[in-house]
Amino acid sequence: MRAAGAVTGKGKTRVVGFGSRTALALDRWLRVLLPSPSAPLFGLTESGTYQALSARAKVAGVSGFHSHRMRHTFAHRWLLARGNEGDLMQVPGWSSPSMLRRYGASAASERARIAQRALGLGDNI
Repeated sequence: MRAAGAVTGKGKTRVVGFGSRTALALDRWLRVLLPSPSAPLFGLTESGTYQALSARAKVAGVSGFHSHRMRHTFAHRWLLARGNEGDLMQVPGWSSPSMLRRYGASAASERARIAQRALGLGDNI
């Protein structure tokens, strides 16, 4: 992570990190394309953002796209990389461990199989 910014969603504001390529793209966007300082960052409402992402997913051949699918994928990749569960809850602003369980559950068995192979405990018998 090279930079961080404040994000507001569902009534909560939190700081999230992003990489140098994202920082460069945001810098360009803010300097050249953002119509005014009070405009939404990408000029889209929540509904407009969903519509834009859905259209892009269709073009990319991603079937069954929905915004929560990104939350499932994010949680899975975080946990697969051995990220801390408490830290994971902070980034998307989850206040309850039930959200962690909900979004982490979709690929929990895959992570368990990967961990089992990596530990190789069956080879120590």
